[in-house]
Amino acid sequence: PSVQFRTKLVDANKNLILESGEALALLIETKNISDSDIPSAYVELRGTPILVEAFKRAAPLPVPLGSLKAGETRTTEIRGRLGQVTETIQGELIIGIILSEGLPPGTHSIRSEIQPRAPRKK
Repeated sequence: PSVQFRTKLVDANKNLILESGEALALLIETKNISDSDIPSAYVELRGTPILVEAFKRAAPLPVPLGSLKAGETRTTEIRGRLGQVTETIQGELIIGIILSEGLPPGTHSIRSEIQPRAPRKK
């Protein structure tokens, strides 16, 4: 058994820059590309600590996906909120799928700038 997956990281204001305190959503579309069921699968997150922590506070890691029937496609959304950021850094979130049996599909890497929140305009 094996899966293919696609990932997308969405920030609240959709400007592709992750800002201090901003709400985030990680979308993961997983497809079982084999002819047999997969009893259980999980999403694993690694990378820049502030990014991993943003999701870890909202959901225990690894995040269970449940079972996947042969040919089934499922989209999972994991929500999080970025912690306090004091300086601009480059962040990386590495997403992997862990299978209870079968071949792991490798990882996806999402890179984004992380910065303090912009001052509000008057």
